[in-house]
Amino acid sequence: MPSRPDPSYLSGVAVRAAEVRIELRRRAEDSAALRALTRICPGACFRFGAGDRIEFRPDSCTRCGTCRTVCKGTGEIAWVAVTRSATAIAKPA
Repeated sequence: MPSRPDPSYLSGVAVRAAEVRIELRRRAEDSAALRALTRICPGACFRFGAGDRIEFRPDSCTRCGTCRTVCKGTGEIAWVAVTRSATAIAKPA
């Protein structure tokens, strides 16, 4: 049985799921793969919105990697590493 991809692995660099932001990259029309996520996303993060276009709502996202795997060939889903600024991680005096 093939192993599942590790969703915490992004562009060759291991990152924690909390350090990843998932972006929906629009095309002229939503692909069949993206539309399928309305049925198969475990967190129900993908929904039909205005104009029958897919909307992504990350509130219930578990970073399981389903969207990344399903839309790998379309480029409509991107997992982007979030970097913290020095001021955000500095401790108050």
